[in-house]
Amino acid sequence: MCAASRATAPKPGLDGKSRGSSLSAGYKLYRHGHDLAPTAAVKVPPFTPPMLGYQQIANFEVYSYPKAGSYLLGCVLLLLIGALWLARRQARMKDIAPARRADPVASIEGVAVRSFS
Repeated sequence: MCAASRATAPKPGLDGKSRGSSLSAGYKLYRHGHDLAPTAAVKVPPFTPPMLGYQQIANFEVYSYPKAGSYLLGCVLLLLIGALWLARRQARMKDIAPARRADPVASIEGVAVRSFS
C-alpha cells in the first residue's frame, strides 16, 4: 500500500469474495485511490488509477499497458474459440455425412446370402 492509503486492508471484492474479473480490479483501483488517509504526508485529491492507458496523478505519471501475459491470455482465448468452432463444425459434419454417402453395410443387408455347404 502507498503512504496515502489507509492502514486498513483493502476490501477484496464487491461481495467480500475475490472475483478475479476486470470489474473487481476496477473496484479495487477505485477504492485504493479514494480511501486516502486524512493524515498522510502527501495530499492528493481522490483518483482512480488507470486500468489501461496513461494518467497523471499529482507529480507521478502512471502508465498501464498490457505485457506478455496479457497477450498470451488473448492467444489462449483465440485458440479456445477456434477449438470450439472446429468441434462444432466437426459435429455438424458427422450429422450430415451419413445422408451424403452410401453406407456399404446398409446396401449389403438387403441381399440374401446363400451358403453352399
